[in-house]
Amino acid sequence: MEYFTLLTKKGKEKIAAATVANSTIALTHIALGDGNGTVPMPDASKTALANEKFRAPLNDLRVDEKNSSWFIAEGYIPSNQGNFWVREVGVFDTDGDLIAIGNYPETFKPIITAGVAKDLYIKVIFEVSSSDTVTLQVDPSIVMASQEYVNSRLIKKADISYVDAKPTGFKNFIINGGFDIWDKGLSFQTSNKYTANRAHTLVGIVEAVPSEINRTYDYQVTLNDGVSGNGIYAQAILKEDIQHLQNKQITFSMKRKGLIGSFDVYFIWRDSLLAEINQVAKSITFIKTNTDWEKFEGTLTLPEANPTNKYLVVIITAGADFNSTFRLNELQLEEGEKATNFENRPLWLEKELCSYFYEKRTLNIIGQTDSGTGVRGLIEYKNKRIEPQIFASNLGSFNDNIISVDISSVAFSEIKKNQCRFDATVVSNSLLNFYPCYGQLDISIDAEVY
Repeated sequence: MEYFTLLTKKGKEKIAAATVANSTIALTHIALGDGNGTVPMPDASKTALANEKFRAPLNDLRVDEKNSSWFIAEGYIPSNQGNFWVREVGVFDTDGDLIAIGNYPETFKPIITAGVAKDLYIKVIFEVSSSDTVTLQVDPSIVMASQEYVNSRLIKKADISYVDAKPTGFKNFIINGGFDIWDKGLSFQTSNKYTANRAHTLVGIVEAVPSEINRTYDYQVTLNDGVSGNGIYAQAILKEDIQHLQNKQITFSMKRKGLIGSFDVYFIWRDSLLAEINQVAKSITFIKTNTDWEKFEGTLTLPEANPTNKYLVVIITAGADFNSTFRLNELQLEEGEKATNFENRPLWLEKELCSYFYEKRTLNIIGQTDSGTGVRGLIEYKNKRIEPQIFASNLGSFNDNIISVDISSVAFSEIKKNQCRFDATVVSNSLLNFYPCYGQLDISIDAEVY
């Protein structure tokens, strides 16, 4: 009979809501042991397996879809590891502490020198009093995906509709709420007030940089002479994506680290991000009780938009943090009256959603030279919500297999949602005369709603 005991971070007593009320546990590794020849009963006093034989990063860790207090941990033991018995399993956290321990049906793990080789996939299920006390953390270089893993995460690209930017089957209307995508750079720029994709700031002097935690980045902002109450984060959600939720219950949740005190989150229908007309606003006030990470959630009825409104703008205010550093992570806006666990969409999908508004790319381009001073051609890119603005940076060079010439400037015209023309001026060379050529160009394609 398989039996698991879940331990506290230091592996001394069973987990309970009271013992972890102010801390979280990040599970990262799975280990196998041979139990010194017997199948042991788990003991809550243990800090290690009886005789550990193998340890590896978790291949998958997730909350059970039908029971939010159940966690499913999976580990993969490749065919070149083995020649030992498996009778005991342990799950470890990021500090190397034993968190869960359990027995396992007696199984021999051979390798080829034993005359047979096989992969072994270990799946364990354990229960916690609150899923908020456990941080899901998996090595991004997953070596093997189970069929269940694939089925639960396989999303057809046809499910992404650029009329409805939130793809079918997903709940979070905030794009890049985990701050995984930073196409716009890793530090704040005064000219456009962008950092992480889909993150916009509305307050004066700000520095925003990523600070890596777990598998993702959080949004770290330093305010100097900021103004309390002003927005330090904003994201505009297209009206067509969320209009079906008018007069219905929606729930916003987030994690925040910073000063103790109150702050507000506003939900405003607007014609544009900065417009102050035709807005119907509701707000939720949160009280931060400590300076460490806290999770906040609030529910409201989404007001009805005016006919001219185009966007629902979600604004997080500076609050008590207006002269300090604060951090945000796991922003989620969903339908319903209760916050659920943060939705970690596949990174390729989050990138696709971001690229509907903005992308920065190095493009391989093909053009035609003219009279030795220019190159012209067509650039194609991912479809955008509107005709974007195109900007070039780090100008490259063109090569026609005979000579290579540097680009000195480039202009864009006939801009459409998925393509535009370019006219590049190059260093003059008499050998460039109506030849096809190829090169690279760094460009940003900006179709943000602001």
